[in-house]
Amino acid sequence: MKQKHYPTSPIIRFITHIVFTLFTRYFGIKKKMPDEVKKLKAPYLVLGNHVGYWDPFITGFFLPEFTHFVSSDAAFRKPIIRFFLNGLGTIPKKKSIRDTKVIRDIISVIKQGENVGIFAEATRTWAGSTQPIDPSIAKLIKMLQVPVVVPILKGMNLFNPRWAYKIRRTKVEVEYKLLFTKDAVKNLSEEEIYKNFTNTL
Repeated sequence: MKQKHYPTSPIIRFITHIVFTLFTRYFGIKKKMPDEVKKLKAPYLVLGNHVGYWDPFITGFFLPEFTHFVSSDAAFRKPIIRFFLNGLGTIPKKKSIRDTKVIRDIISVIKQGENVGIFAEATRTWAGSTQPIDPSIAKLIKMLQVPVVVPILKGMNLFNPRWAYKIRRTKVEVEYKLLFTKDAVKNLSEEEIYKNFTNTL
């Protein structure tokens, strides 16, 4: 049997699920997910706005299908963090430079029928406003030819701001949208995809 790209650990996934079941209940984090997202089958691309450290964990927790998130390779430097990220099949990316390997890795994971999650701003925001997004994200969407789900994290800029050391109790909701179907990705131009995506964030 062919080895999967970025395989996950069932034990790490189970532990993470239990932790974030308790985490989201304790902090009262809610989701708003239409049926079209609930019923969507992998593979699809998850593209969200990046506000806080917990974004990928919270975003991935509510999704009906497991998602491999792309993360800066800097997050892998601490052994214990690296252990959990590897167990969750996290895809490392070199920060602030064009990384062709990460593109190949994303394509490989999608081709094996699994989801990939990317925070297109590539960095957490300080004030909660959306950061400039590289237009090449539209080229990647066209290349993958899969549906695109956008989770919009509301209230995370106060719950887990980049400038604060502690999590704050505040209202947080993750609103999921099916931004593009597979057919829409096929038929829209890169310019139309980019415009629709940036307007949604």
